[in-house]
Amino acid sequence: MYEELVNYCFETFPQISADSKRKVEEVLRQYKLYGKVKPIFTTEPLKETCQGDIFSEIKWLSYNDDGRIIERKEKCFLLSTTCDACRKEHLVFSPVIPIDYICKEEEFEKKKVIKSNCTTEFLYLMGSKFDDYVVDLGNIFSFPRALFEKLLSSGNIHKESSLSDEGLYLFVTKFTLAYMRWQDPKIEVKRSIY
Repeated sequence: MYEELVNYCFETFPQISADSKRKVEEVLRQYKLYGKVKPIFTTEPLKETCQGDIFSEIKWLSYNDDGRIIERKEKCFLLSTTCDACRKEHLVFSPVIPIDYICKEEEFEKKKVIKSNCTTEFLYLMGSKFDDYVVDLGNIFSFPRALFEKLLSSGNIHKESSLSDEGLYLFVTKFTLAYMRWQDPKIEVKRSIY
């Protein structure tokens, strides 16, 4: 899985040197421990509200193609940084959805690509109780922090998991690929004002 992700990163960012690619590959090899992939979640959720935490179902709104508001209720992944999670007015989340919402059962190749984390839109949560889920990085919503804290303290929502350091590195890599990759060179030229 990590080899495919490394190759995907370097296809997306071709300006990175071969030496840098080699160093990244060495770092990613460290994700493997005794032939197994290191866990991407801590054994118990962290007490603090942290970036990458997964919470039980939270209600949020989206739109369909006709512009109608759809109320959704899904597990959610905290995108806000840990320091922002305790001080900003709004928290930012992405839904955590079953892979089967995206792929039909017979779409093995599509599932394989998603599970290799070689798509920008989804973060696959491999080797965990969320093995059949992805974080939908294509859907992002904000939620009032005060309301979130009230729901959390009352037990209406609860934290299910926290990312380990390896999980956080994987998330940062995927988020960077999704939102900070270079755009089409033809568009870049059009942006030039000189």
